[in-house]
Amino acid sequence: MKLRKMSEKKIKFYSKEGCSPCRMYGGIAKSRLPESYFEIVKFDTDEELISVMNKFGVKHVPFMVINDNSVIHANDVADLVWAIAKHT
Repeated sequence: MKLRKMSEKKIKFYSKEGCSPCRMYGGIAKSRLPESYFEIVKFDTDEELISVMNKFGVKHVPFMVINDNSVIHANDVADLVWAIAKHT
């Protein structure tokens, strides 16, 4: 089995324009995680976001996806981001 390099792993933080929790948690995570691992994906309209939300089976923003398969739902994003902020 071939292991991936850490630089190939990507954490995507999905958010919507005007979402207050998205702005707050995205800012904290962006300041604590290396840019090579972390990307904020922001949508302007619900129509753009709905297909992505359906793909990952989520109903609320913000949410995070690790390596396009591990989904962290909105209520768990807050816990994860605060833990990252506290321990980095």
